[in-house]
Amino acid sequence: LFLTMTEEVKGAENANDFFRCKPDGIDEQINLLEDFVNYQIENGRTVVCVSSGGSTVPLEQNTVRFLDNFSTGMRGAISAERFLELGYAVVYLHRQGCAAPFARVIQEEVGGNLDLKFMANVEVKAMASGGGGLAHRPGQVLLVPGSEEGREDATLRLTRAVQRYHQACRDNLLLAVPFQTVQDYLWGLRTVSMALNPLGTHAMLYLAAAVSDFYLPEAKMATHKIQSANGGLSLQLDQVPKCLGLCREEWAPHAYLVSFKLETDPDILMIKARSAMEKYKVHLVVANELQSRRTKVVLVERQNMTQIVEKRPSTRDIEGDLVRAVAEK
Repeated sequence: LFLTMTEEVKGAENANDFFRCKPDGIDEQINLLEDFVNYQIENGRTVVCVSSGGSTVPLEQNTVRFLDNFSTGMRGAISAERFLELGYAVVYLHRQGCAAPFARVIQEEVGGNLDLKFMANVEVKAMASGGGGLAHRPGQVLLVPGSEEGREDATLRLTRAVQRYHQACRDNLLLAVPFQTVQDYLWGLRTVSMALNPLGTHAMLYLAAAVSDFYLPEAKMATHKIQSANGGLSLQLDQVPKCLGLCREEWAPHAYLVSFKLETDPDILMIKARSAMEKYKVHLVVANELQSRRTKVVLVERQNMTQIVEKRPSTRDIEGDLVRAVAEK
């Protein structure tokens, strides 16, 4: 498989062309967002859109093959939880199937997928009369790792995660907006940003999703599954329209905009982060290297101001300190 990537947008749809055709279900999504935002306005609450996970690039209209990236959505999922802890309402713009707020605790304690590893970590045991737990039927309980043999901490984490999720839902503080393809994502970002616009400065865009840089316009896609009988495959991908500038200038010009920049080469990381700040006028860039992204990030602001955030040994993750640092800006 050989990919030829156009460095310019020449031949690609520009942003206006990209949003020309309204996808199915978008009107319902807009109504849900408007209701959610109006509720937060009535209650004087700040709303943050946390984007999370990676977008796919379909190669066929009836998609069998697609390009993807390694993003799991874990940073966005944990960040969403931390924003809720700080009193924000959260719109979680997420890749379908990626890590989710609170649900990711179950993944960490039991298994990343509902597979045989998961099945090996759960069992049904008899429980004493009057006992608690998740009953399979009277006299039995479903156990997960940590629910016995002195590891109550795991059960406590699971219990708290479920309770916090349901509390956020009861308080109408969490709204999920899913996406799959890069087209889905950009439509979702546009829709969410415009819905947050009435909040003015009480809105934040925390864009942690790993968005595809290149894509295949529908007009260039095969209708059906690409056949391998003809040998090798050569694709020319167009550049995805850059929408950070639209967020700042048109969709939600008063929202606080946080973008993320991930690189594998530390020599160009800060250059790329500052370039994004200058080009798209974002308020803050979270710069991180692939190998150290779980333990260290650099917050890049205007006037070349930077702040290093590192994971403390006493914490499970870096996102708590990261979100607090962002919220204080």
